Amino acid sequence: MEKLYLVLYHQLEEWEANNTETIAGIRVLGYPYSPKSYKIKDFLAGNLFPYKWIDEETNPTAPEIMTSNGIKAKDLPAVIFDDNEVFIGKKAGTYRRKTTAADQR
Repeated sequence: MEKLYLVLYHQLEEWEANNTETIAGIRVLGYPYSPKSYKIKDFLAGNLFPYKWIDEETNPTAPEIMTSNGIKAKDLPAVIFDDNEVFIGKKAGTYRRKTTAADQR
């Protein structure tokens, strides 16, 4: 059984690395072990908001996303909505108002 899971793990890892499909909606850009990033992801997942996690350290598109949205590494985590509104740094916590307002529509 372990070999089966290992094969699936490698297939998912390969798919994730090569997946260039753009996902509309919320994107969260940050460091994987950051408590702030964890809080944001936990809130979104707990309230069933779909989002795409972008790991600043391993995702090759992260620098491009940061440059195009004016995000600096010291400002992470960042929450980027599909309308290109960006919440960074200390303001990242205010994304809750936007997600809650969108959910009530």
